Amino acid sequence: MNYNFHGYDDVPNVSGRSVSVSQGDLEYLGDVAELFLTFLHAAGYSYVRSVVVIKDDGQEVSTQ
Repeated sequence: MNYNFHGYDDVPNVSGRSVSVSQGDLEYLGDVAELFLTFLHAAGYSYVRSVVVIKDDGQEVSTQ
């Protein structure tokens, strides 16, 4: 599956900042979490160290 995370500042009278991260052929949930972590870092959330996804059965998948 192909994923694209996109964010932008829509502040009036200010030139907007845009961040986009995309990758194709991701099949493993952990890889999607890693891509989302990369997006968060690119958007300025450099202090975020990990992303955790909790599945329906309670099992956790996290970035390292």
